[in-house]
Amino acid sequence: MSDSLSKQCSQCHRILGASCFSWRDGGKQSRLTSRCHECRRRNYKENPERARQRSKDYYWSNPEQIKRRQRERRDRNLAAALVADAKKRALQRNIPFGLCPSDLVVPDTCPILGLPLVVNRGRCGPNSPTLDRIIPEVGYVPGNVQVISHRANTIKSDATADEVEAVARYIRNAAFKQLGG
Repeated sequence: MSDSLSKQCSQCHRILGASCFSWRDGGKQSRLTSRCHECRRRNYKENPERARQRSKDYYWSNPEQIKRRQRERRDRNLAAALVADAKKRALQRNIPFGLCPSDLVVPDTCPILGLPLVVNRGRCGPNSPTLDRIIPEVGYVPGNVQVISHRANTIKSDATADEVEAVARYIRNAAFKQLGG
């Protein structure tokens, strides 16, 4: 963004550089917003409820654009997307949260099952990367999270270590009996 481009704010009427305005995606062409950052902030502080309502209205009237932006965000930076999603869950469930994207290492394969991690479109698949709380009660904090496959996280979500071992023993014994052992 070059400051050689200048524009007049529609509210305060000052002529300012492009860096004092936001870029609005207008579909086929991007353009600068009509109000400068300072005026937009002032309007929000004076009437936050109106700003929130405008955001909600935009969200509900542009679902395809919202979905596209969310997909682009996830594609650009998976760690940031996983952290943002975890922050929402932490707030909803009143779980401790203290992560930033640099706290995560996103491997190419699931460290538990060895499945290649693939970001799916639409629904979460078994190979989708998910954020796992190693000790759930501790929350989303550095050192207590890892990126694993959705399949591994699903297996781990409800069972205790003893239950997983019991199921593994059962499967091994059933396979051993099947093979005539």
